[in-house]
Amino acid sequence: MVKIGLKILAVIVVILLAVYIRVFIYQIGEFKKAEKAYNEKNYKDAITYYDTTLHMYTPFSPYINKSIGRMIEIANQFEKENNYNWALNTYENLRSAIYSTQSFYLPNRDIVELCDKKIAELLTKIPK
Repeated sequence: MVKIGLKILAVIVVILLAVYIRVFIYQIGEFKKAEKAYNEKNYKDAITYYDTTLHMYTPFSPYINKSIGRMIEIANQFEKENNYNWALNTYENLRSAIYSTQSFYLPNRDIVELCDKKIAELLTKIPK
């Protein structure tokens, strides 16, 4: 009975590890696309790829914080250019991506709070 339980546990661990690795590899690919778009100053595509990177959340991944940092840089750049609609879009995408990874805890809660603050500020700058 114990051997069957251990075999089942081993199969479950292998399946979970395979899923983790697959998601992580996909995350790396999307991050590379985002960096390429960012370096080409194609910020609108970069937002999409960074957003996808964040949606492919894997604990302990270095690409999560890098993507968050880049999205904040892009939003700040749009804001400097008085392109408030795209700055708002970037912060909303960032906040949404973080919320989509929520389970029993919310990772990067401080970033969500920053996004909330910036969204409220930007909404006052956009003419209606």
